[in-house]
Amino acid sequence: VGTQGHLRLYSVNFDGSLMEISRQPTLGFASCHISRCGSDHVVVANYASGNAASFATGGGKLEPGVCVSYTGSGPVTERQEGSHAHHSVTSPDGKWIFVCDLGSDKIWCHGATMPLSQPRHSTSTPPGSGPRHLVFHPVHPMVYVICELAGFLLVCNYDAEHGNLSITSAISCLPPNYEGTPSSACIRMHPSGEAVYLSNRGHDSIAIFAINTTDGSLKNKTGNPEWFPCGGAEPRDFAIDPTGRWLVVGNQNGNTLTVFNIISPCHVDYGRVRKYSCDTPACIAFSQG
Repeated sequence: VGTQGHLRLYSVNFDGSLMEISRQPTLGFASCHISRCGSDHVVVANYASGNAASFATGGGKLEPGVCVSYTGSGPVTERQEGSHAHHSVTSPDGKWIFVCDLGSDKIWCHGATMPLSQPRHSTSTPPGSGPRHLVFHPVHPMVYVICELAGFLLVCNYDAEHGNLSITSAISCLPPNYEGTPSSACIRMHPSGEAVYLSNRGHDSIAIFAINTTDGSLKNKTGNPEWFPCGGAEPRDFAIDPTGRWLVVGNQNGNTLTVFNIISPCHVDYGRVRKYSCDTPACIAFSQG
């Protein structure tokens, strides 16, 4: 945590191996997430230092970054003593960049013009919720936020003109009888837009919430998703393949990848799971080409 992160740019050789061609310091500590903004920039979230930085990637190299710092805190003193930027994402319309700040219970909204500039405004989440990651619906103006500390799913209306998020509901990602400490981690939208998937560490499960295709709202507004065991310990990340048929879960403390067949957007065949050894998997992504 006390060591500054570095961002590296690689080229892919014909044999699939990687060759580093450029690097830059991330201008922060405990760098935890990277996302693209347009065709020639990336944004890095730095957790421990509570900031985000943008980097130009054109010309086959990384340019020095531009950093924006956040302020704030929350009621969970051991985790929210200050801002902790955890995730950034560009809106599908390319107008806005949203940064989830677990430490201050805020989602910061920046204009998408690069380099990264000061946030235009923010959306406050429930005190102590700890917003971690968010996803957009592929069709409707809806945003879904996973809150790590409270184990909540937030459903929000998205105002594309002003970049505003309006929370319409907050629903538990965990069963009512769960007595452990919430530690929700990852959220992904099924390619069909018919379901949103979330992972719960501690409970070591995946939750699936069905979505109304007419407006993007949840079908069951009181919760009650489909839960199933993730097949390992600490599901920090997972991904759904572009066809929507396969779910791959990275179990960080179990040192495994588990693969499930998605029968339909809201149903997974969790009775048959394939397991593969993998040391401390933390991030999973499918190749786009």
